[in-house]
Amino acid sequence: MSYINEALKKVQQERDTHHLKYGGFLAEKENNIIFSSSKIRYALFLILPVLCAVFLYIRWNNKDVQPADVINELPEPARALIKNEQAAVENISDTGLLYKTAGEFFSKGQFDEAREFYLKALASDPGHVDALNNIGFIYLHDRDYPAARKFFEKAIRLKPAYAAPYYNMACLHAINEDNRQGLIYLKKAISLDSSLADVARDDSDLEGFKSLSEFQEIIGE
Repeated sequence: MSYINEALKKVQQERDTHHLKYGGFLAEKENNIIFSSSKIRYALFLILPVLCAVFLYIRWNNKDVQPADVINELPEPARALIKNEQAAVENISDTGLLYKTAGEFFSKGQFDEAREFYLKALASDPGHVDALNNIGFIYLHDRDYPAARKFFEKAIRLKPAYAAPYYNMACLHAINEDNRQGLIYLKKAISLDSSLADVARDDSDLEGFKSLSEFQEIIGE
């Protein structure tokens, strides 16, 4: 599959930038998830003054008290909020590490190992659409089309404006000679990301489409 080979090259070239392009592989910066969370910022806004006051009091009066003791001395609503936010941040960090590890295996073409870590990332965050799409891509590469379809469809349901799984579904249908459905997915993918028209022109997975006037229309030729 020339498309898969091209994807691996692009992943290897762009892995250091944390912005991997198509080829069934669109990665978003994991740390954006943490710092874009209004919930965490709001919690910190509420709790930070209290913690600072308690901390200063402890520094002046009892240096043997541990941070966990400080949290336990807070009122129950504040204590519960801090613990919930700590758990959320830890979960995001774990998911990010698992996803990054999967990406490293993926970029080397070690798809079995990559799939294992993508699945672990999904266990940590079942709504991780990039992991869903990338697992689908691996199944597509392995020609396990029912499994690939399952993951692409779930990624589309969770994030309808995400172009990559639509494109991969177009490839899946083209390989299975379902031109009508495949062209629908391709048109949707390109409507979301016009740069995919250039990818489609050279993609051997879409070879069955290239003699069709509808394909030429969709990619703008």
